[in-house]
Amino acid sequence: MISNRGHFGFVALFVLIPFNVSAHGLNLSNANVILRNDNHLTIKVQYRWQPFVEQAMPEQSWARTLPALASLKPEDFSRQYLAMQALIENELQVYYDGKPIQSVRFRFPDSNQSQQFFRTALASQLVRAEAHGHGHEDLQFQSFELDGFIAEKSPGGILTVDFPAEFGTMLVSYIRPVTQTLKPDRKGVHYHQQLY
Repeated sequence: MISNRGHFGFVALFVLIPFNVSAHGLNLSNANVILRNDNHLTIKVQYRWQPFVEQAMPEQSWARTLPALASLKPEDFSRQYLAMQALIENELQVYYDGKPIQSVRFRFPDSNQSQQFFRTALASQLVRAEAHGHGHEDLQFQSFELDGFIAEKSPGGILTVDFPAEFGTMLVSYIRPVTQTLKPDRKGVHYHQQLY
């Protein structure tokens, strides 16, 4: 069985909306920080999950851990998964000018998706071992999103995001989309944007 050990415990079992940074030669956890309408914040995180599992179950080899996760009864996996969601919600903190953002909501894949991910990772590992090949890089990452609001719009404020240490080195990008409503003319809808 999976146990909760230490401060970070088992934050590992979140899944899947892969956007693969390793395809560009980088094998880093990453986050896209998106600010819309000057106060709506979305953070999309993709992180390497294997270090979490290894830290939470140090007495077991990785070869035995993955089959255990893939083969748990759905109700047992779901119970562990909810505990892990609570852990990551406590560890990831977001502040604007030193104040916590408001109306924070985390979005994780459901328990069934997460367990299916581990089953797929196990199958990939077995095939890779048989073929002496490389693994599927998407299976190294788990994903989730966080939404919230900045209470006071103050130009030039400082956004601080505290990620769990197990995410390791992070590649973080900040995006502030420019949104426009475009109406068609007789020739279609035309979009123009100065690139900077």
